[in-house]
Amino acid sequence: MPVPSAPPPSRTAAGPLVPPAAAEGPRSRALSAAIAALLTLTALSALFESFSGLHDASLVSVAALLGATVVGLPRMGARERLLLCVSLAVGGWVALSVPDAGAAIYEALDRAAFLAAFMLLLAVLRDGAQSSADVEACGAWLTRQPPARRYGAIATGSHVLFLLINIGTLSLLAPLIRAGIRDSQAAGDDPEVVAAKERRQHSAQIRGWACAIIWAPTTVTQAVLASLFPEADTRIVLAGGIGWAVLALLAGMGEDRLRFAGLSRRMAARGVQTRRPPLPAPREALAGIAVVCLGLGGVALGVSLWAGVGVVTALMLGAPVLTLVWIFRQGRAKGRSHADALYETARRGKRIVTRTTPESAPEAYTLAFAGFIGAMAAALVPPGVLGETAAAIPAWALLMIPPLAMCIGVQFALTPMLFAVFFGQALASGPLPVDPALLVLSMGGGWCLAMTCSPFGAGALVLSRATGLSAAKLTWGWNLPYTGLAALLLAGWLALLNELV
Repeated sequence: MPVPSAPPPSRTAAGPLVPPAAAEGPRSRALSAAIAALLTLTALSALFESFSGLHDASLVSVAALLGATVVGLPRMGARERLLLCVSLAVGGWVALSVPDAGAAIYEALDRAAFLAAFMLLLAVLRDGAQSSADVEACGAWLTRQPPARRYGAIATGSHVLFLLINIGTLSLLAPLIRAGIRDSQAAGDDPEVVAAKERRQHSAQIRGWACAIIWAPTTVTQAVLASLFPEADTRIVLAGGIGWAVLALLAGMGEDRLRFAGLSRRMAARGVQTRRPPLPAPREALAGIAVVCLGLGGVALGVSLWAGVGVVTALMLGAPVLTLVWIFRQGRAKGRSHADALYETARRGKRIVTRTTPESAPEAYTLAFAGFIGAMAAALVPPGVLGETAAAIPAWALLMIPPLAMCIGVQFALTPMLFAVFFGQALASGPLPVDPALLVLSMGGGWCLAMTCSPFGAGALVLSRATGLSAAKLTWGWNLPYTGLAALLLAGWLALLNELV
């Protein structure tokens, strides 16, 4: 009897091939274990520092991140290696040319460890979503909605969920959509119709998700920008951000309808039925998903109020805790005893540490390196120089420089975090040329645009991993025209706000 072959290796969203556990040799397993241990230590120590307020605890998170970088070098893809080389180069430049360079480098490393921890801890939500029966039921229901209503529902839902689970929204909703696509294929729908459903729904998902970055107070973006511009008026940021987000969501809906306006006509001409009766709403499944989202939001808010930490930090603690509870509840829903459900939860928890963590390493490295590069680049700019240059540029033009820089830089795997930290630290060293709230909106808006125009954005990477679709297809292939339209709306919106503020 032939021996079954080992399963083929799987490719991460961006990075080298990662062999499944069964196919790994002893050395590969040891490398995976070392990466998992060091990244887990990075996340836990960064979380401890945030909750305890003990800055000395950052020694552990920084050392663990540096160790994970060295150990994980053989597994890094081209993007991570490029960012690492740039990090070393700019860090060396600062060390040789900036007074008190040691303190600046250490602060940048501390920020990098926090960003890596943020990505690692929020990514675990997909482990609970992938095995949820509620996810499967809701996915079939979502894709049976009328096309126009379906886009609006997914975009709006993704936007709102961002407030509760941040980047975990992509990991949570993607399996819902994939399940619906499988249901459509199994029902024998025309391949062109299935392809249109796939494109429209995933585009709506990433667009709605990205638009929340400009204003949602639970995002790492707003946490970073608020620390860079503490004098920014929160009311202007919220009102201005929500206003542009609504415009961008409406523009995305219009672009979607215009692009697929002829699909129904083509299908009708070919005698293909494009619509099936919608499924009744799976109330129990929807309630289960709502409980997960509200539970995470409630845990994050409660922990934030109790511990006196930011909502972002509270979410970092709440995500893995809620995921384990979710997995336990799934076991109980299948009729398992408490003991069996606990055993399964422990087994899945071990897998999260040993497999999900190293699989999430590319995204964690990307955010960490980008945050470090941005801080180092800002340290190289003499205080006040960028502010003096910015003062000579018309305000409406100045406000679009960060978004354009972010959208261009992200094409070369330079994440928006790099540019936000650079512009923020460099401009904050002197008198601000425009209202700080408008600078927050400018950088937040640029961050939004970068998520839909480049396969190297964090959103595209996470969504690609969750769906198996190419990150280039999700962004360059499906969303460049929308991003251009949203950028024009952002320019006009910022120019209007500059006149009103």
